[in-house]
Parts: sequence; C-alpha cells; structure tokens
Amino acid sequence: MERYNESYLLYKKYQKIIHNDNSTSKSGFNRFLVDSPLYDEELPPLTPQLAYGSYHQWYILDGKLLAVSVIDILPRCVSSKYMYYDPDYSFLNLGTYSALREICLTRTLLETRPELKYYYMGYYIITCEKMRYKGRFRPSELLCDRALQWIVPYGEIGELTPSLQQLLNSQSVIDKLDSFAKLIRCDMTRLVVYLPELQS
Repeated sequence: MERYNESYLLYKKYQKIIHNDNSTSKSGFNRFLVDSPLYDEELPPLTPQLAYGSYHQWYILDGKLLAVSVIDILPRCVSSKYMYYDPDYSFLNLGTYSALREICLTRTLLETRPELKYYYMGYYIITCEKMRYKGRFRPSELLCDRALQWIVPYGEIGELTPSLQQLLNSQSVIDKLDSFAKLIRCDMTRLVVYLPELQS
C-alpha cells in the first residue's frame, strides 16, 4: 500500500496523543485497519474503478498526509470503520470533513446502485465528547442496543428526542434486557445516516 509507513506513523501519533495509547504496533495496526476479510474480486464492481471492499481514504495537504479514514463499501451501505488524523491539525475538524466526504461518496454510489443508500457512521457513545460530531448529521437513526430498535436520536434543534430520552432513562428496558445487556456495552449505539434517493 502506497504511503503505508506514513499512514502507520500518523496512526501511532494519533493514538498516543488523542487516546493516550503508547502500545501501538504495526501488527496491531494491520489487524485493526489493514487486513480485511472483504475481497472486492468476489463481488461485481460498482464502477470500473471502485468495487465492494475495504479502502483507506487519504487526506493530503501540500504533500503531507493529514488524515486517513478507513471505510468498507458494502452492498447496502458505506461503513465508516475508523478515522485518524494528525492532532496538530485538529482545528480543521477532519472527522466532520471526512464524514461529509463519505456521505458524498455514498450519494454518488447511490446513483448507480439504488440499494446502497445508507452511510453507517459506526459506534456512537452519546456521552463521549470525541463522538459528538456524529450527532450533527441528519436525517439519522440510532440502533439502540437496549431496546433493539431504530430511533431518531435528535429533534430539529439538536435536543434528544423524547423516545431516546425515555430509553436512556428507562430502568424497565434495562431490567427486561439485563441478560442481553451483560453481553454488550450498554451505552453503545450505531448511527446510520439515511440518504434518500436522488431526484432527477
């Protein structure tokens, strides 16, 4: 992979500064973000240059790699797996920028593949400040791991919807799904942005 070493060093810097993780290794990086069970040659291509599979999108400014987003292109969605960036450029809000670029990619793919109409932003922890930017994209839905149902998380002005607030505060939901909740991290949800079909 072109720029592999540069990408790995950027990941290492990001993990150390943003997540206080000093134990990153090339083998761990490969397992997490490079090795993929998806093989595009087994599936028909979406366009002559782009097939189903895993991709690293590089964000380069003046020849310098500033950020990398790792995505999977699947039959029904573009799934954002991970994004890392140079912390010296955090003022650029590269997480938000990469999400906008990935939404644009999803809309482009939707033009030729009507079944590919979702952008999956990955895990979203409502209380995690680093993930708050994900909640600004609309229309979107959360798959609540407590109630096992899709809900609209935010109203028009950004407040939590009553259905989400009720789920977050509902002891009965927690009690009802207690055995299931022990198997998962209870505050984890998945955020999906729905992209309606483009109008001609």
